[in-house]
Amino acid sequence: MSTYDVFLLVLATVPFIAYPWFASLRSAELPVDLDLRESQNVRLYNEQCSLFDEQLAAAEISREQHRHLMTEAQQLLLQNTAPVKRAGVFDDGYWILPLLLIAVAIATPWLYAKIGAAEDEAIYRLLAEYAADGSLDRSSSADMLVRLEQRASERPENIYYWMLLGQFATSRADVAAAAEYYQRASELNPDNGHLLAQYAQALFFADNNQFTERVGRALNRAFLVDSSNRLVLGLKGIEAFSLRQLNAAIGYWQRAQRGLDPSVVEFQSLQAGIDRARQGLPLEVDGPASLTERGSATGGASNALGSDDGNSTLSDYGARWSGLEIALSIDPQIPSTPEQAVFVAVIDPKGPPMPIAARKLTASELPITIRLADRDSLVASRLLSSFQRVEVIARLSTSGSATPQAGDWEVRSGLLEGHSKPAKLVLEISQQRP
Repeated sequence: MSTYDVFLLVLATVPFIAYPWFASLRSAELPVDLDLRESQNVRLYNEQCSLFDEQLAAAEISREQHRHLMTEAQQLLLQNTAPVKRAGVFDDGYWILPLLLIAVAIATPWLYAKIGAAEDEAIYRLLAEYAADGSLDRSSSADMLVRLEQRASERPENIYYWMLLGQFATSRADVAAAAEYYQRASELNPDNGHLLAQYAQALFFADNNQFTERVGRALNRAFLVDSSNRLVLGLKGIEAFSLRQLNAAIGYWQRAQRGLDPSVVEFQSLQAGIDRARQGLPLEVDGPASLTERGSATGGASNALGSDDGNSTLSDYGARWSGLEIALSIDPQIPSTPEQAVFVAVIDPKGPPMPIAARKLTASELPITIRLADRDSLVASRLLSSFQRVEVIARLSTSGSATPQAGDWEVRSGLLEGHSKPAKLVLEISQQRP
């Protein structure tokens, strides 16, 4: 909003501010209905005269008192029947009006600059210029960045500033800054699957295109919130491919292709990944490779996941548990659809119900062998490796909700101790919740 617009708004308030004074002036000029007033006073005078005459006849008052009372009644009648005007409430306050108008004219621009949307208007104009031309010159781009950062610091609860900062940081290849901005936005709206997907992607790029623990946590969190997001499905496919879970990678990428025109670049890129995964299928003739086999089959891919997610099995860790390999399947007699959600969660048997680590699958992906590790932890302060006693629950959801419902099918592993866990946990979903 320009200075001219603010001036017009202030000018428009003048009639509303001045109205009470002019209204009181008009009300002060209105005469009272004299005929009605006079008739009422004459009636009261006659009633008093009759009362005084009766008192005199009954000898209750003397003639001198009677004459005195009659004189007072006549004087009161004359006073009450004289024409009068109603006193205005603001008769003596007209000097306040110009001072009030001056104060409003001064205070309004100042208040608007402090709490108004002048900066938002400037940002909007720059965004409109960017949308029209597809780009901004160097000075406008720098101005946009400065304004957004200043506005985000002034109003950190506004999610859109952080989203815009993340988008511009991504456009200039500053992936570390983009990850920070998207993290701030996702903290303000933790149930927004799009934001969580953007955050996971920014972390992936910031960590040199490797699925580090924090990337895995962010990706799994985004997948639990919105398992149909194309960006999340694409990243899940890349993750599965790097782990040589080629069937799972194909499944993720095929789901990401749904609803896309085969002629668009995104569809063709996903198809290229699917074709590449299909060429590697002979490596997994008997199902997903074990963790030790995966290291030699993938070469550098295991190094990209870090030492905790590399080639070690449960027996290699001793007292420190960094992961659990689970062979999961569904009883063939249980009715299910390919798109039905399957939730795998590791919980603390004596702690809060919130999972320590979790993974979301679909029924079409089972049977499958997965490995839950620190990167699957939902909260950074509750890493899977820090727990010595856990329980694994796998559940086939009938409603698609992550919250257990009556009628869901599940399986529980029972208590798993840190030093006695099997190298591979075999679970089959076969029990129905009451």
